[in-house]
Amino acid sequence: MTPTTIDTTSIYNDILRPFAVYSHGIDTKNYELLRDAFTPDGVWVMHDLEELHGYEAMIKKLVDTAKIPGRPEQGLHTFHNLNMRIEGDIVHSTANWVFTSRQEKGGPWSVASVGQYEDTLKNIDGTWFFTRRRIINWNL
Repeated sequence: MTPTTIDTTSIYNDILRPFAVYSHGIDTKNYELLRDAFTPDGVWVMHDLEELHGYEAMIKKLVDTAKIPGRPEQGLHTFHNLNMRIEGDIVHSTANWVFTSRQEKGGPWSVASVGQYEDTLKNIDGTWFFTRRRIINWNL
């Protein structure tokens, strides 16, 4: 019997897509992009353990949060140190993140928070999507 090999490099590269879509969607305030990062029934667990189920709840939360006085004018999410465990069409991963922001255009950037994502992703017809994303904020 010949062992089956898994092309982990290809899976790793494909997994980066929803991470980037998520970050760009939030950073550009184009929250509709979350529809291309999560499955329709995806779960987003906030740092306070509030669970948002589905796109509409996620988008509403982001729109409402953006309206809070004192929120940054611009923000930038970056992720790194992605570690994943592949189980067929399911991937469990952790990644560290850094959120930098500035209060006004042209103003200085600063690190606002850091933490970790705990994710479960699923391959649907060759494309990976988050089915669950938990945000752990190490500042809290």
